[in-house]
Amino acid sequence: MPRSGSGWFETLLNSHINVSSNGEIFSAKRRKNISTIVQTLDKVYNLDWFTSASKNECSAAVGFKWMLNQGLLKHHREIVEYFNHRGVSAIFLFRRNLLRRMVSVLANSHDRNYAKLLNGTHKSHVHSQGEAKALSSYKPIIKSTSLISDLKEVEMTVLKALEYFNSTRHMVVYYEDLVSNHTEIHCIAGRHLKLDQKSNIQKSILAKETGSTFVEGKVNLHGVNIKAADTNNIAQSPPSPPSVKAQAPPPKDAEDFRPTAPGHSPGVGHSIQN
Repeated sequence: MPRSGSGWFETLLNSHINVSSNGEIFSAKRRKNISTIVQTLDKVYNLDWFTSASKNECSAAVGFKWMLNQGLLKHHREIVEYFNHRGVSAIFLFRRNLLRRMVSVLANSHDRNYAKLLNGTHKSHVHSQGEAKALSSYKPIIKSTSLISDLKEVEMTVLKALEYFNSTRHMVVYYEDLVSNHTEIHCIAGRHLKLDQKSNIQKSILAKETGSTFVEGKVNLHGVNIKAADTNNIAQSPPSPPSVKAQAPPPKDAEDFRPTAPGHSPGVGHSIQN
């Protein structure tokens, strides 16, 4: 789901030595039909995808970031079949506070299309307190007459996605729980991705523990049948992402999207438009 902390979360996973995630790879060309989608998936899972975010030494988990509005729901039947055939493990990342997500969507859209507050450039994600302060100076106006219906529409999209992919191996993660619970990432790495826990996942970028949530299978957006987590601290901002030694990217196709580098995630699916 766009504007749900996916860039930070992917950077967090990518800090593990045995995880190689390639950012948002589904451009309009790559998702125009199910054939191009399958070709792209095959390229990733056959380990033929080379970007500066991929790691040659990766031996456990390879993947990418896929927004719901990038053909995932439109072609869900074929994609579910593909996931089950290839044994793909999916992680659905959502926000519990949909109003905060809406504010983020509106502010990001305003800065991209009009303001460009950071020295005339637009960034989907900030990398410093100064950048955060500059972008937070814009206060989006929310239409109260359509607020409830807009939030319900987002909630229905989330529930629809979970219903479509219920038969796949997947888990549901909430941004607020990751920020407030430093053991959550170890549940993901150990139980879902089956990674070696001795490998270093950047503990320093996670907030103090206040609860936990780990979900497999069908769930309710508001956490029914989920191990209860204390979500009173949902207003916390995520810590800064880890620093990773920069490597020169290999030659890549002209259609390749920019991979998710530490502290930055391409904004392909972050537009308010589809």
